[in-house]
Amino acid sequence: MEEQNREEQRPLLSTPSSDRCAAPARGQQRAVLVAGSIMLFTLELGSGALNAPFMQLLEDAICRKRYGGGSQYDGCDAMPIQSEIAHLVGWATTFKLIPTILLSVPFGLLADKLGRKLTLSLSLLGVMLTVVWQVVVVYFADTIDLRWIWACGVFAIIGGGNAVLTATIYAIVNDVSTPEDRLLVAMFMPETKPDTAKLAAGNDATADDEVVPSSSYGRLRRGSRESIALLRHQLFGDIFLSVALFTAIFTTMGKTVLIVLMQYAAKRFHWKWEEANLLNGLILLVGIIMMTIILPMLDKFLRKRRGMTLLKKDIWLVRLSFLALFIGSLTIGASPTPGLLIIGLVIYGLGSANEPSMRGLIAQAAGDRAATVFTTMTALELLGQAGASPAMAGLLSVGMGWGGFWRALPFLVASLIFFLASMVYWLVSFRLPEAIIPDDTTTEDEDGLQT
Repeated sequence: MEEQNREEQRPLLSTPSSDRCAAPARGQQRAVLVAGSIMLFTLELGSGALNAPFMQLLEDAICRKRYGGGSQYDGCDAMPIQSEIAHLVGWATTFKLIPTILLSVPFGLLADKLGRKLTLSLSLLGVMLTVVWQVVVVYFADTIDLRWIWACGVFAIIGGGNAVLTATIYAIVNDVSTPEDRLLVAMFMPETKPDTAKLAAGNDATADDEVVPSSSYGRLRRGSRESIALLRHQLFGDIFLSVALFTAIFTTMGKTVLIVLMQYAAKRFHWKWEEANLLNGLILLVGIIMMTIILPMLDKFLRKRRGMTLLKKDIWLVRLSFLALFIGSLTIGASPTPGLLIIGLVIYGLGSANEPSMRGLIAQAAGDRAATVFTTMTALELLGQAGASPAMAGLLSVGMGWGGFWRALPFLVASLIFFLASMVYWLVSFRLPEAIIPDDTTTEDEDGLQT
């Protein structure tokens, strides 16, 4: 009865203050997006700038240990040196990802419950310490074993690593974006998610508040149970989420081929490390053009001109991006000249819309659990990457040993992975549950078509 009276006394129209809390102002939204864009661009730029000098230092260190000379020694191009480089880099990636796989979902829950800022800050700190550790190990390679590079994964425990950082930013973007804009607004920042439960309840204590365990152990047990329940629902309880999340594993396995791109190009075309590193910059440039110019135009064309719903539009964008990744990786592997390699990289870069398109699909089904679902997707992607990183390094070593056409073995395998993953989105029907179909969309049949 008391609850009924409280419900009757609630005003029909929300107050101005609650309106401001319910959605971020346009000015705040713009500031969030600009700040996040600058941050992610800086992180990508810094990561790319470190690749060439790090690989050069690593090659120098291995050459000094084996031959007593630096990279000027001709033996540095030999198969044993290049195989060891691929081995160290591939397994370093795997060990770096293990803590992230284990902690990504708990950090997603933390972001949902306590806000995005804390998770964002912790993951930034962990990423910086990881990079510093790798550089320190290579610098002191004369006195310590290079395999200590693999210990960089310890620092990923702080915040969950780079993958959790990316997932948190996507969740923040989801907070400040409308359903139509979630695909276009791909990189942005600070605390924006209002505590809607508290806004609705005011200062009144709820029944749930009374049963929350007060001890750290109790909160840990409750959080663990909730994590397991959420994973079970996401992976097996919702076919829409299940297909999209499991497809992410294969997508990431294919994209992992980029960790051997610089080494592959440097040795196949006899380039210096700094020259080969320009390829990563080319992919980044094409990706920026794709995300800022081509994708918004394509999104507008599909939505306004073709009249597609959000679901159907995202499905087609995923299909087209998979096609670009397949053709691009196949062209890179089959290219006999640097010119054709660059063409393949440009086509591959056009597939950069794949991840935001897949996340746009998942955001439509995730609802208020966006951060948790995004980090579950990240965990599955990392499972694929953790296994694929040493596998791609091994394929590169095998391909270089066989010589000739087989030097491109990692890229041929990647093209096959992209082909198989794309078949899922061409053959499997998708349909949103009725409870979460957006108000501005029409009902869709199982193929994502309007009815």
